[in-house]
Amino acid sequence: MAKEFARHFCAELVVIHVLTPVEGPLAPGASQLDLGMYYEQLKRVSQERLDRLVEEEFSSDMEVRAELREGRASDAIVGAAEAYHADLIIIATHGTSGWRRLMFGSVADQVIRAAPCPLLTIRAPAEKEEEAQE
Repeated sequence: MAKEFARHFCAELVVIHVLTPVEGPLAPGASQLDLGMYYEQLKRVSQERLDRLVEEEFSSDMEVRAELREGRASDAIVGAAEAYHADLIIIATHGTSGWRRLMFGSVADQVIRAAPCPLLTIRAPAEKEEEAQE
């Protein structure tokens, strides 16, 4: 959906993936060094996947930027929108409910409350919702 909007309005598209820092040991007895190495590898793999997504999904005639951000997802998205002076944020919602939503909240809800510009939420495809529930 974002690709179509960007193409229609000849706009730059910024594709953002937010990586939440890993806190605490990964397993009983794991050292902080292990955690640091794991997180660095996670960042590297995440950036590679993001770059591959942009390369495979977007044509060269589009202005697309891939950005890996770290931190709380909603803060990172709002921060990027502010930094890029975004005209629109397009975000998928996974439709979590029940205890998951109560415990973790909804990133889309948090972005809606703090967004510096209009926001369009898109319901994730059913298979993506099932992955999010696992």
